[in-house]
Amino acid sequence: MQLALLRDRLRSLVQAHFSAARRSGSLIFSSTELTVIRAGNVPFQLRYCPALAQKAEAAERKAAAHAAEGQATPPAMRVDPFDHPPPELLIAEISAAAAAVPGAASHLLVLNKYPVIPNHFILATKDYHDQARLLGPDDLAATLACLRAWEAEDGEPTAEGGRAADDRHADAAGSGLGRRLFAFFNSGRHSGASQSHRHIQFLPVEDMEGRTADKGWRLLVEHDLRESGHAHYLPFVTFSAPLTSQHASSRTALHQTYLQLYHEAVRAARRYNALHATDRVEMDEGRDDDGWSAISYNLALTTSRMIICPRRRECGELVVGPGHRTSSISVNGTLLAGTLMVKTREEWDALRDGDEGSRRLAGLLDAVGIPSDASMRTQRHLPSQTWYILTTIALSTLNRPWELSAVLTHAIAHTAPHSPQRRAIAHRTREALIKSAPLTGFPKAINALHALEAALHPSPPPPPSGTDADDDGIERGPSAAARSRTRAIEHPSSSAAATAVLGRGQALFDTVYGRAARPVMRQMRETSGAPDLAALVRLLYGHVLSNTDTLSALETSWVMIAALVPQDVEPQLKGHLLGALNQGASRDQVNAVRAVVVRVCEAAGMRPWLGEQAPGSRSGSGSGWGWRGEVLALSEEAEG
Repeated sequence: MQLALLRDRLRSLVQAHFSAARRSGSLIFSSTELTVIRAGNVPFQLRYCPALAQKAEAAERKAAAHAAEGQATPPAMRVDPFDHPPPELLIAEISAAAAAVPGAASHLLVLNKYPVIPNHFILATKDYHDQARLLGPDDLAATLACLRAWEAEDGEPTAEGGRAADDRHADAAGSGLGRRLFAFFNSGRHSGASQSHRHIQFLPVEDMEGRTADKGWRLLVEHDLRESGHAHYLPFVTFSAPLTSQHASSRTALHQTYLQLYHEAVRAARRYNALHATDRVEMDEGRDDDGWSAISYNLALTTSRMIICPRRRECGELVVGPGHRTSSISVNGTLLAGTLMVKTREEWDALRDGDEGSRRLAGLLDAVGIPSDASMRTQRHLPSQTWYILTTIALSTLNRPWELSAVLTHAIAHTAPHSPQRRAIAHRTREALIKSAPLTGFPKAINALHALEAALHPSPPPPPSGTDADDDGIERGPSAAARSRTRAIEHPSSSAAATAVLGRGQALFDTVYGRAARPVMRQMRETSGAPDLAALVRLLYGHVLSNTDTLSALETSWVMIAALVPQDVEPQLKGHLLGALNQGASRDQVNAVRAVVVRVCEAAGMRPWLGEQAPGSRSGSGSGWGWRGEVLALSEEAEG
């Protein structure tokens, strides 16, 4: 596919027009500060551009002036910059139609009037087509042709006989000599789209890099992906596919790949909505039958890969500054390049704040897309084989047992039927629910266990003489912990054995609470008004919590934390955060466990309530559901 009507080399043409337009003042270039932060294990560019804040303030002043004059504020997309663009910004008219009329253009190449990266240009349809409609074969053909034409000026072959695109890009990324483009498309009102006239944007990779290449940053779309195309290191769901020489020669093949990824994104949105009563992906089912997109999404392309990200909302929220002000950050398709733009110094500082900044970035990205299970599995410093336990206990505490089947499905997705790994996941999850029951409430634990059992065994259990495993390889019989606990309670061998169990529990209690163990026990016995409370705690620690046949003592601490975070019980949570440290956990591990549970709670609708906003505050102005105490900061306090 070639760019018909384009007489000059694309890269040289764009660079010449950009320089001329900048000199004449026809475009306004804004410089940025640039650094690299991390979202999980992925390096992300962070750009700070104060000019964005100034532009937003100017728009607010203009709206205020209209309101003062009694005029309605003009719609944000009323002015169409691609309808007869200024000559200073118009690069060329091109044709990408399969059967083009000689001399007839289908698309325009136009400079971005307000770039923050040099040589930022746009491919727009010459005639008006809506940004929310599905892309056509000509749009994608023109996009890929631009990507390949840009690289062709380095002498790289564009014909089908050349080297594979992936090989060329490996060379380019390693040597720094290759010149590449990143293309992205924002579709739908939650995608970050700024104009309704269909347009695809291009950013030169070498102009994006700045000095960040030596810090490990490269295009997110070119990171290694799992074979299925699901980017498992990301906090949001994406779907991707490689582009080959077949896509370069066949616009039909290119368009079919795009449609396949789009439909995967729509299915992911449906699955997410089926599990969530609130905070859902906005969908318009059946709309794509008429050529409209049913969801908001971002699409990105290089010459070697296409990737799509379904969107839940345009903006993510970030709590910044000493006053805990909430700042809203708009995210568009550049997130698929692995870059994010902020407009205030407070936002810049909050996201550069070490591990806490990485957590904030992951939470922001999680909020704008469909959260992936990888956002929990790959949380930095998260102890092995705990993500599904933490998620299960948090959801049980939140009284959402119907979501546990999805957690189990993800947990056993890569285990073989009848395997020890699959049985271990089932036993560990059951044991975690048993250990959480005294903290979350037995009714919730009972409902969660029944929901888990229904997910494990959709069919009725076999008679006692049957096998101990079902067709899915999940053992129906009790775990080792369940057997030993039942024997100790229902069939004690001697009073000495019972005393030993209580002693084991006391030892765990002493380890968890450290020097505070005796004062805490005395407080429960002498000042609670219920002297038998201490006896019940001793039974709980002896027969339930200190049993390490299935979950270790430290894993039991993770269960306790997962059960306490959603309940807004600050003293008890603080005690168990410190208890995990007393058992040898690292501070990073404690923070990671807390972060995963907080994210589950936030996905369910919980929020931190500050000051007079808090439910139950003296003003009575608070409303909603969240944490009154400083639950989000407790692990940092514990570090002191």
